[in-house]
Parts: sequence; structure tokens; C-alpha cells
Amino acid sequence: MAVRGMVPNDMLRRRMERAFWLILLCYLALVGRLLYLQGVQGPILHQEAIQRREERIPLPARRGAICDRNGRPLAVSLSVGVVGFDPSQVQPNPDDAKATAKTEQALTATLPRVAALLHLPEADLADLVKRARARSKPEAPVKWVVVKRDVPYDLAQQIRDTHPKLIGFGVQDASKRVYSSAQSAAQVVGFLGAGGSGAAGLERACGRWLDGHDGYAEAELDDRKREIPGTLQRLIPAKDGLDIHTTLDANAQHIVTEEAGRIVEKYHPKGVSIVVVEPDTGDILALVSSPNYDPNPGRRNSLTGEALAERCAARLYEPGSTLKALTIAGALNDGAINRGSGFYCN
Repeated sequence: MAVRGMVPNDMLRRRMERAFWLILLCYLALVGRLLYLQGVQGPILHQEAIQRREERIPLPARRGAICDRNGRPLAVSLSVGVVGFDPSQVQPNPDDAKATAKTEQALTATLPRVAALLHLPEADLADLVKRARARSKPEAPVKWVVVKRDVPYDLAQQIRDTHPKLIGFGVQDASKRVYSSAQSAAQVVGFLGAGGSGAAGLERACGRWLDGHDGYAEAELDDRKREIPGTLQRLIPAKDGLDIHTTLDANAQHIVTEEAGRIVEKYHPKGVSIVVVEPDTGDILALVSSPNYDPNPGRRNSLTGEALAERCAARLYEPGSTLKALTIAGALNDGAINRGSGFYCN
């Protein structure tokens, strides 16, 4: 009976030994794999991980302002945001139905929140997202689709910091050129073209001073495109553009523009040119041409060649009787005549 009782014990012992060797073999394989990854491929994998996280972050330069004689800005750049959608972040995973369902649920909850923040119809936003996802393919992913431009800076920051995260949506920094003088100094100040370079007026003529030099930073970013502290590799700071100060007086420019409008209403001329000069210095206080235009973005639809022209400086005009005032002023200044002098013209 004792011998028979030992048989099961021997079998159990052998099973335990086999299990031990199997576990030991798996453990040794795991250790070997770790040693291979850390020792042999460690430097390569480490470099690949850094390359995937490391990006060059653009640091845009601020374009200089155009101001009047009192420092009042006639043209200034404001910080704004561009809200966009990244379809690649919400692509379905065919190998993980549970993760795909979770992503769809998060996106469904995100859409009304984004629509409310941007004051957009939810149906229009959902249609934009649907079309963007349809265009994005695994072999050719779409990374960025603009949802709304010129988003105020405070709202852009709110979208960045919203919790829980607005899945698929992000914000890029941008700037918006604003012309507070509007029509009153349009031909003098000019405006920026689609590429952000000066297209007319001082914006174009003084572009080399107004334009700054963009910089960049090389650092590692997390999944929300935020810089990971302590990972900055290189920093080239941006150099902002210079401000341009003119001799114009914004108040005088506005008043003269209104007067030019009254002349147009009363006499309906093809154009009006008015120059206001400070006698003591020769400074140009106002330089007004009509017809004019509004240089602010989205308001230049009616821009024509006649409205774009600065008649005071760019159009030829026979001086005629307008030159007599200078002649008389010179004679008075030299004492050749006085206020009581008279002249007979036959």
C-alpha cells in the first residue's frame, strides 16, 4: 500500500519539475528579450522614440505696427488662433472594436461642445468632420482641416485647456492684422496679401522693417503637442518687426475723410484728393483720397484700382491756381508785397 501511495507523489513531483522548467524557460526568454532590446537595440529604439516626440516648434515674429504721430496704431497685429480638426486622431481601429466605440463616443460628446464654443451650427461642424474623416486614409492620413480662423486669443486658450480633452480638435497660433483707421487711411497704410506680405501702401513699402524674423524651438512634445519640461534642445528666438511712426494725425485724417465724403455726395466727382500740411514743419497731417476702401480682412470685396490709388502722391495734376498761394506766400515772406498790395490785370 505504501508503494502504491508513492506513485501519485512521483507524478506530482515530475509535473512540478516540468512546470518549473517551463516557467524558468519563459523567464529566461523574457530576460533575454529585454537584454536584447535594452543592450543591442536600446540606442536605436531610444533615438526613434526621441525622433517621434521631438519636433521643431515655430516661433512666429510679431509684425511691427504702423502708428500716427501720437503713437496711435493705424495697423497692428493681434494674436489669434486657428481651430482645426485632425482626422487621424479618431480613425477607427479594425483590430479593436472596443477602442473604436470609445473613440466614437468621445467624438460624439465633443462636437456639441466645440460648436458651442465657436458659435457654429452643430450640423455644419459634424458634416465638416465627416468629410474630413472620409478623406483621411491610413496610407495618406489628413492631419489638419481648418474649422475656424481668427479665433480670439482668450477663446483659443480656453479650447486648449478644456477638460475633458476635445478629441480630434486643436489650436494653432496665428496673427490677425487689424486696421483701426479703416477707410480713412487705407491708401497710405495699405494691407497685407494672402501670404502675409505687404500688398499696398506702407505695408508694402516698409515691409523690410515691419517684417520680423521667425524663430523656432526644438523640443519633445506630449500627445497634446505640449512641450515636455526639460527637453528643450535648441532655441532660436524670433525677432519682432519694427514699428513705423508716421506724421499723420489720426483725428485729422478721420475729419478730412468725412469732408471728402461730403464733397462726393454733393458734387459727385470722379475722385477727391486732400492734403493737410503743418506749415511750421511741412509734416503731412492728413492725406486723403476718394474713392477709398476698408483694408480690414473680409471687407475688401469692393476693392478697385481707383480705390487703391493714392491720388495725392501717385496721380498727376496740373498745379494751375493752386501754385499761386505758394508764390504769394514767398513774396509776403520776402517783403516784396504786403497785405495791402494791389495788382491791375488788363
